[in-house]
Amino acid sequence: MRSSQIAQRYEANRYSTVSPLRLRWLLLQRACETAEGLSRAWSSQPPLADGSHALLLRDLLGELLSGLTHGGGAVAEQMANVYVFLLQHLTRAERTLNPQLLRDIQRVLIIECETWRQVVERHTEHRDPAESTPIVTGSGQGGLALSDARLSVHA
Repeated sequence: MRSSQIAQRYEANRYSTVSPLRLRWLLLQRACETAEGLSRAWSSQPPLADGSHALLLRDLLGELLSGLTHGGGAVAEQMANVYVFLLQHLTRAERTLNPQLLRDIQRVLIIECETWRQVVERHTEHRDPAESTPIVTGSGQGGLALSDARLSVHA
């Protein structure tokens, strides 16, 4: 087996074995990195606009949006609105190749990424249900349902 095949299998296994919370955090990290790369490309002289970074960022934002479930409560609805806004903002940024609009997207993603880092950290600390109220519960519907201060993960 070639080393590239081994690396691909490793990556596939890495993501298939992580919790839904950690996977969302990883998606957010990748979205932040992609937005940063796109911002650097657009800030260069002349701006580099091959579209691959923008397409990847759009895919990542769409994946984050699709991970929210309908009926997940007010918080899920608000987060869905944030991701729709980010997608619309990305469209405006692409039309003008405006790195400032990308920095706006980055700021939101950085806050979201830090929030999910804290959620993952808190979940890891509270794995023993006898010690605390569980943060994660499953209902078999797929996706994330956010409501009030509780987070439900549907596997």
